[in-house]
Amino acid sequence: MKKAITVSVPKVPNVKAIGTSKVTLRSAIRLTSLFIATLAVAPHASAVEFQCEVPGDTRYIRVDIPGENHLCEVSVTHENTGVREVKWHADNDSLFCSARAYQMVEKYRSTWNYDCSAWPDRDGIDLLSPTQRLILDQRILSLATEGREAQPPFTIQSVKATASTPLDKQPGKLALQFFTNTGDFTEIIDDQTYSWKIETTIVDLASQINGGQPLEYALINAIDNSSTLEVFTQLTEDNAACYGSQLLSTIGSTGTTQASSPHLYVCDDVVEEQAAND
Repeated sequence: MKKAITVSVPKVPNVKAIGTSKVTLRSAIRLTSLFIATLAVAPHASAVEFQCEVPGDTRYIRVDIPGENHLCEVSVTHENTGVREVKWHADNDSLFCSARAYQMVEKYRSTWNYDCSAWPDRDGIDLLSPTQRLILDQRILSLATEGREAQPPFTIQSVKATASTPLDKQPGKLALQFFTNTGDFTEIIDDQTYSWKIETTIVDLASQINGGQPLEYALINAIDNSSTLEVFTQLTEDNAACYGSQLLSTIGSTGTTQASSPHLYVCDDVVEEQAAND
């Protein structure tokens, strides 16, 4: 089972202005709702996940990319026993697994009268276009080989993805954050429709966040055509769960970034803004 983040839902925060910047109540509430939606779940999450129920029986239908033994796996996990059964898998095309999962959910609903509800999207993979999914598949397969040959070896445990455009066969930027058994790294990819290249690789995304607070997670949330990332964070301050956001602009192919916004974070009852260059 993948490790989940335990999160207490923050109260509507009070507003506190630090330095010359002022944080509005509206922005604080918006931040809170965004963080609950994205960080109250594990970064090591499934591309597609449904919870299907009838009285006395709950099952979770998931698409894992990568799977435990394949590029992708469609599985059913029984809540009562914890048993995970892989129903389908693919080694070259993860869209096959997504299609099979939706077909399975429809069968649970129409044939077996289960009530199935979708969990919130947590890794962004299902929002990628077919061309972007192909790039993702190629990177997972290539990194699997690299990981086996590396010293020490590493394995890709999960991926988070975001793209500057949802349209297929349109030029844009693609960000892929890979979580391994040794840490995380994020690839920024320039997708020119019929060709693509890795612009830069950022190792340990949390280390790029300004402010010096120890972070539990830093997760990509969005990217624009200039390769500027929106990053969501989770940290702990004075035993309170805090959720943050910062814009980071990549610096060429150096694997480093510079802050394009302050690191704004929300705790139980206070909003603080950490200056980008303190």
